[in-house]
Amino acid sequence: MRVAASERLRRHARWAEFREDFAALTGLRVELADSWGSEESGRAPVLCRCLEGDERGRALCLQQRQQLLARCGTEGHCSRCDLGLYEIAVAVDVHGVRIGYLICRGFRDAEPRSGMENRIRHLAAKDRLRSDPDELVAQYRRSPSAAPEKLRAVRRMLVLAAENFAHLLAEQGDHHDEQLPASVARACRYIRAHALSGKVRLSETAAACRVSAEHLSRIFHQSTGLSYNEYVTRFRLEHATELLRQTERSVTDIAHETGFQSISQFHRSFRAAYQTSPLAYRNGKA
Repeated sequence: MRVAASERLRRHARWAEFREDFAALTGLRVELADSWGSEESGRAPVLCRCLEGDERGRALCLQQRQQLLARCGTEGHCSRCDLGLYEIAVAVDVHGVRIGYLICRGFRDAEPRSGMENRIRHLAAKDRLRSDPDELVAQYRRSPSAAPEKLRAVRRMLVLAAENFAHLLAEQGDHHDEQLPASVARACRYIRAHALSGKVRLSETAAACRVSAEHLSRIFHQSTGLSYNEYVTRFRLEHATELLRQTERSVTDIAHETGFQSISQFHRSFRAAYQTSPLAYRNGKA
């Protein structure tokens, strides 16, 4: 389901239009990565491609990509790799299921840093990279640049685009229920019907779906890419962010209205997903 949804979006005319407009406005390139963070082949920035034939270099890039995605939510996350290039990723979630990421990468600070160039040479020697250090430094210098205010603007653009694409997929019926195993589809509907009003224990949902809890737990993760509890939490947080944006209700009220058992649980879950507090999110400081 996740791969199918990602492919549908990749083939959609609006995706092609967005990529063209994004490049025209920012001078940067955006890619759609699948739910594991893999992009289309041949799309990596030149500096990154310098490492493709280097086993150690590929491992380094993979490790840093996984660290980025581990901290990435629908509000996005920005990091800088060991070679000095920035990468911004924003998750695309459709009804709580992560189908992929919008990723913009391969750009450096507004001015090349001599300290970073020395770091690249040191890294190449320390990790025994096969890539020529001078070539890595040259490609670093040639990489497009972005000032801090541009980084913030790019992140906001990607967040809005991810929200719009998620709504597009949902409205067009690209939601995964029809393609999931019947028991998982029933479980998703059960969660969406009951998660905001209180606890939705795995055992209760499994009983409603007429399967064992062990079976549902296993097949749920295989089908959606999320554990049962992760899906429940993400569904609740989606509703919480809408209430934070659209109402003046207190954070405590919103926590209880979206099914969280305590304000502390709500704050922990919210910060883990969005790397900010609910109040900062409402005030636009995410």
